[in-house]
Amino acid sequence: MPSLTEEELIESYQRYIEPIYSFFSLKLLNKKIAEDLTSEVFMLFVKHIKQNKPIENIQAYLFGIARNVFLMHLRKKYQEPSVSYSEIHDFSAY
Repeated sequence: MPSLTEEELIESYQRYIEPIYSFFSLKLLNKKIAEDLTSEVFMLFVKHIKQNKPIENIQAYLFGIARNVFLMHLRKKYQEPSVSYSEIHDFSAY
């Protein structure tokens, strides 16, 4: 499939916004993060289209992006320390 027209892009957004959001909201149980990640998926989708790269299956492509965005989110979440070093007290004094 050649690059999408503006109308096809809008149609794709309208068709897949809810399924992509549901994908994230079911996995994360956090509405705000699900919204942010959904936005990120569509920003990456538009970026790809602007490069005039063909997309054979829009649904598969969008859910592939969603999967990758979700995995990047998890990597980032679990690489950050849950407690900052400034919050750790010197327990050797006890």
